[in-house]
Amino acid sequence: MKWEKLIQSGFRMPFYMNLYVRGAILDIEKIIGLKYKDNLIVLENQINTVYFSPELQKNIENVVRSKVVSKKFAKSFLSTFEKADKDLLAFCADLKFTDFSKLNKKILVKQLGQFSALFRAKFSIYGLPVIVDMALAEVLPTILNKTLSNEDLMVLTRPEKHSEYVKERRHFIEMVMLVKSKKLEDLFLCSRADIIDGLARYNPEIYYKLENHVRDFGWVGVSHNVQPTTIDVLIKNITEGLKDHSLAKELDQINEETLTRKKQKLIFSLKLNEKSLQVIKFITRLNEIKESRKVAMSKSILWSYPLFDAIATVLETDTISLRQLTLEEIIVSLKTGGLSSKLKLTIRDRLNLYVCLAKNSTVSNFSGVEAEKILKNELGTVDYSKAQKLSGNVAQKGLVQGKVRLIISEHEVHKLLDGEILVTSMTDPDMISAMKKAGAIVTDEGGITCHAAIVARELKKPCIIGTKIATKVLKDGDMVEVDANTGVVKILKRNEK
Repeated sequence: MKWEKLIQSGFRMPFYMNLYVRGAILDIEKIIGLKYKDNLIVLENQINTVYFSPELQKNIENVVRSKVVSKKFAKSFLSTFEKADKDLLAFCADLKFTDFSKLNKKILVKQLGQFSALFRAKFSIYGLPVIVDMALAEVLPTILNKTLSNEDLMVLTRPEKHSEYVKERRHFIEMVMLVKSKKLEDLFLCSRADIIDGLARYNPEIYYKLENHVRDFGWVGVSHNVQPTTIDVLIKNITEGLKDHSLAKELDQINEETLTRKKQKLIFSLKLNEKSLQVIKFITRLNEIKESRKVAMSKSILWSYPLFDAIATVLETDTISLRQLTLEEIIVSLKTGGLSSKLKLTIRDRLNLYVCLAKNSTVSNFSGVEAEKILKNELGTVDYSKAQKLSGNVAQKGLVQGKVRLIISEHEVHKLLDGEILVTSMTDPDMISAMKKAGAIVTDEGGITCHAAIVARELKKPCIIGTKIATKVLKDGDMVEVDANTGVVKILKRNEK
């Protein structure tokens, strides 16, 4: 296969994805010593898919096999992510409070350039933990001095500190439990205005917690469309949370203090040598990075929004249309005084289809008919309508039949009904509620310690990861059998509607 899918995600824009490709070409070689020459990004109606070459995956497996046991490599690799997050967020924290109405075009160009350089440094390595995790799945048995079960590996490599997503989830559940303890369930059946009035007048301590939650965790769920959590959204989520009778158990799991002891006990019983412990420590930190990498991206997009809003105002357009353009195209527009007729047509075309292709380190952008031709040439056309089954790796055993619910964007999770089969590219913390309702979970992507695998084991949900094509083969309403004992998904009946 010419290209293999790495990540598919929800609402994304060409401005950021172009930085991703250019940064990957420039930055990844510095981190792992392997030149990242080829990359393919496809945005169809703003839904993003990242492809990479299978050859690159094999080369990364060789790098991981030789370097993952090196303390020097591990330290350098991990510190790169920490520095990228720190530098980007420090700059964006200042942007959040800048009055851009008083700045001229020259300063706007400078600010945009600084933001882009820092965002590129962060975003260009965004997929690297996923690629390394996939490589580890292939090479881990030869690196460790023994084979580990998925369950043991999960315990050994579970992050040792809570991510900000887990902290947000814990605070949310605590608010729901507080509402229940105050017997305020009926209040949350009222209108938003009545709920706010009832809390502010008679339960200010709860309203204060809501305000704090929005202030501290408003970035959760922020995508490139820049929609932070508001009081109204939080009230809606709490109303739904009051119906979830498993939250108390989930809170106990979050607050569980026995995990470290369980890990230490397992290390002792397995008699792991120093080299194996070093690898386990590296994967643990890698898992922490996979949890935190989206945090910095969401915060930076939210905090930098005033900059893009100011530039859009100067160029007499809107922020979504503006970010259909690359950094260079925006800078040229600022310097020449406005959007050219050609760029206005480019924006229109890219809202439907945008392709960014890197070949031998040369990056090219395509839209409209040109993009369609490139897409057909690079990916070809495959008819999945006659496929009867697909296979992947078992993350959690089980056997379930049910109807498919295809979730491409994290903002579609509300569509999933109890017992349906959650089919997605890869799960993330925004999908926890859907994963709890799902009868089983099937993903395109995923390595040995991916989010879907970890959560599915906790929830005891049958789960198959790494199918590569589940979101292409399966459609809403298809009746399937998920055999997570063998890693096979069989299509029992197609939904013809």
